[in-house]
Amino acid sequence: MIEACVDLLGVSAAGLLLTDGRSELQVVVCSSDETWLLELFQLQTDEGPCLDCVRASEPLTVEAIGARPENRFSA
Repeated sequence: MIEACVDLLGVSAAGLLLTDGRSELQVVVCSSDETWLLELFQLQTDEGPCLDCVRASEPLTVEAIGARPENRFSA
């Protein structure tokens, strides 16, 4: 099913996080092992774009991720 989402949306990877009965996020399914690890890292560090989406209750675009100050390199 997740592979169908990847194909339909034309994205390179997808993952699904759901909240459990205690409102804690859990990784449910991912399109690749690498994506699964990325999702787990976000949960372990309590930060990342997926958690930002959940906290804001709205989608986060690639453009918005690139505009975040912590993603800019300083010279």
